[in-house]
Amino acid sequence: MNKKIFIGSSSEKKPLAIRIAQELEENGFEPLRWWTQFPPNSYNLLRLKEIAQCSYGAVLIFSKDDKLWLRGNEVGVPRDNVILEYGLFVGKLIDNHVVVVREEGVELPTDLAGLNHIDLNISKDTVAENTAGYFSKLPFVKKATRIKCYHKIVDHKLADYILNEKHRDWSSRSLYIGDRGAKRWINISKDRNYLPENMKCEIIEKCVEFSKDLPVNYFVSLGAGDGYIDTQILCDIVDHDRHITYIPIDINTRLIDKAVNTVTSKGVNVEYSIHSDFEGNLGFIFEQQSLIEEPILYVMLGDSYGNIELSERTLLSDIKRYMKK
Repeated sequence: MNKKIFIGSSSEKKPLAIRIAQELEENGFEPLRWWTQFPPNSYNLLRLKEIAQCSYGAVLIFSKDDKLWLRGNEVGVPRDNVILEYGLFVGKLIDNHVVVVREEGVELPTDLAGLNHIDLNISKDTVAENTAGYFSKLPFVKKATRIKCYHKIVDHKLADYILNEKHRDWSSRSLYIGDRGAKRWINISKDRNYLPENMKCEIIEKCVEFSKDLPVNYFVSLGAGDGYIDTQILCDIVDHDRHITYIPIDINTRLIDKAVNTVTSKGVNVEYSIHSDFEGNLGFIFEQQSLIEEPILYVMLGDSYGNIELSERTLLSDIKRYMKK
């Protein structure tokens, strides 16, 4: 179950945001504090969209942080970025999952004047308790976002290979490029002579048994294929009320889309996907993992292991080496 809640405020109201985050955490939620969510040199608006896509809810603190003149009177207004964050989260999340903590007398845009809010003009503890209590009473939903969208990271080295048809020099991997390649892979993966159903079930059971007690934040699938086996394992993790994010990696964008649709239909969060060749550019893939929170579980369950052109020992040694960095 995805229970991440973003908290936005001005720097002046950071102490209140800290207290709200503490109370949310004590009630089983995962607070996303604004001051920890924007790495140096990142594009803040893009990052904010990614956060909104993976969040269950948001808390925005509307306080009289700035002054402006309105019809000859000086009024207190919220910080501009907090208003922007409110608009973005309202557009992404389903009704009632965005909470405003409002200071009495703060001037708001006309369209926001009548919105429901939690009163800021009481003790910090009470504000925090009221906020956590509000989210705790919401009816359970697996997915709080209105639409399924995610950030797609493209390895330009792979894109160049495909555009200039250099992938034709590959062996079995070249069979799985483009729309025809996606259909070909799906047909093969469904062939019971290729992987009998009882063996597939055995693989899933062993993977679930291995991963069920691991404290995993991210489930990164190298060669995700259509995501079928990944989904079976992740469904068990979701059933155990664990917070986990899925990141599919594949050389075929059609298969990535199919994997994402399958996984998100079961309520699992996807932050981004990576269109890359992990045999040819493993370094690029691990560069993209540098900002996500460990521990990370790397899996290779989409039948990719049987199509490796390098030796299995070489590939696994390379993965181990990058994991240690």
